[in-house]
Amino acid sequence: MIDDLKETALSTELHITVYLSNSPCSSIEHNCTYDLRKFLDDFRHVMLKIYVTSLYNIRRKSCDKDHNKHNHIIKDEDHFANSTGLWNLMQHERCEVKAYSKKVWEKLLKELKLSNSDEHDLLKTYTDIRNGNDRSREEEDKRILKDLRSIDHDILEQIWGENPDDRDSVRPACLICTIDIIDFGAIKLMKCDQGDKHTGAVTKGIRGT
Repeated sequence: MIDDLKETALSTELHITVYLSNSPCSSIEHNCTYDLRKFLDDFRHVMLKIYVTSLYNIRRKSCDKDHNKHNHIIKDEDHFANSTGLWNLMQHERCEVKAYSKKVWEKLLKELKLSNSDEHDLLKTYTDIRNGNDRSREEEDKRILKDLRSIDHDILEQIWGENPDDRDSVRPACLICTIDIIDFGAIKLMKCDQGDKHTGAVTKGIRGT
């Protein structure tokens, strides 16, 4: 995907919308969130908007109440790497990571140039609970929206304490560089987990002198 984006990027201001199923990952083998941040830093005229239908290897707050088995099979290190990586991408001033909605689906289906009947058939099931699922696509999109917001809140809570809105008296620091000294529940992300890719992380404020 990154190569396709580079071929698309021109010298003038460009708005790119990407429709994905899974959110970009932050694994050691395929650190897509880092690559996307680097792409935006290299092409400063590009505005990037990403829509996702699910969160890749991230424990979702909205699934906790359902005792969802998916949350339990995600390893601590995978959840932490992917949630912090996605958060770093979301902090980029020229990138938005958003959940789908009915209007977004309508726009995507228009882009795919489906027939009116096919488009209608797909959209009419948006609020239906299909066989094998416990919620509709509409409900899932709303949950993804809440989960994206909870990632932002949870990460900021680890940086600035119990009140993420209290951000006075902070010093600049790279999240990935300093996260190994900040407790995130029982999880700690060490520098070696990301290799030298922490250099692309967003700069934020960490309490201290």
